[in-house]
Amino acid sequence: MGVLIVGALFGTGALLWFWATRPAICDDANVRSERFGYCITAPPGWSLAEPIAGQIPADQLFRPEGDTTLMIQAIETGRDLPAFADDVRRLQTDNGLDTVEMRTLTVAGVDALEWDATLGSSGAIRARTVVFERDGVAWRLQFADSAKAFDAHVGDLARMLRSWQFR
Repeated sequence: MGVLIVGALFGTGALLWFWATRPAICDDANVRSERFGYCITAPPGWSLAEPIAGQIPADQLFRPEGDTTLMIQAIETGRDLPAFADDVRRLQTDNGLDTVEMRTLTVAGVDALEWDATLGSSGAIRARTVVFERDGVAWRLQFADSAKAFDAHVGDLARMLRSWQFR
């Protein structure tokens, strides 16, 4: 009986130590959005722009030495992920973007869809769109860059997505 009590005390102590020493959510992030309730770690060279207001508010990050941007929106749509993705793709094609097949991925433990697009026949601008849904909120991330620099910079988006945390 005494061994069980000692074991229980040791186990309880270990759990309390683990809980007390784990980092708090977003402690290691360098981008935090109070408005949308997320945080990420942006690679060196990225800056957070002033929040964009308007009909659909957005957070925006950019690389000051180039044309690379990342726009983040969170919208309460009541739509599921496939329906929201179809809405976004339709909006893109209506605005002259040529989209390619969707791929699946996971962002912070939730299912997501991503696809690439180019702007019109010139293809001067390339974009990667990532959409996911959590707790009734649809998220749209739009990474855009010049076609020449896209492949060199799109890895930054993957790193930011791996660091994504909901608050």
